[in-house]
Amino acid sequence: AEGAGRNPLTALECVREMRQVAATHGTPGVVNELLRTLRDRRREGAGKGLWGMLQSAGITLITSDEVASGGVTPAEAADFLKDDHSATLGAATLAPAEDDDLDDME
Repeated sequence: AEGAGRNPLTALECVREMRQVAATHGTPGVVNELLRTLRDRRREGAGKGLWGMLQSAGITLITSDEVASGGVTPAEAADFLKDDHSATLGAATLAPAEDDDLDDME
């Protein structure tokens, strides 16, 4: 589609509206599957900007607290937004380097 991917803010607004409508009408499966697909695409290297915006906006899976047929607990919905990739990178960044360049300067 012409202009696809050019305005992630519009995409964010669409996802937000879809989520609200699905929660109102008791059909969380479609939106929850869309959010899972977006998360998986981000893991594959696509859609990082939109995923970050979804995380910042707190747009997550529809929970069983919102819709009886949601099937996702609030804790699962909160965990869903966590960026497991950055947590892995953070742990790697905190690990001490095996080859410290400063030692070579002595």
